[in-house]
Amino acid sequence: MFMISPALFPLALMPDWLATIAQFNPVTYAVVLVRSMMSGFVESSSAALSIVILGGFAVAMTLLASYVFTREVNKPF
Repeated sequence: MFMISPALFPLALMPDWLATIAQFNPVTYAVVLVRSMMSGFVESSSAALSIVILGGFAVAMTLLASYVFTREVNKPF
């Protein structure tokens, strides 16, 4: 996930197909949020969008992990 985020290469300079894939990568939103905070210019709407997407991803992955763990624990021997 890290390699297709704009952490190493700017999103604007990526090929169109890779930039489209990077838009669905949650690491992209973390990188954009940290970059804007480090530069001192944070747009509230952009920061809110990044936080909502990262929070949603965290909740979704927690629910998925809980489901998989519960399924594995309840599996008969």
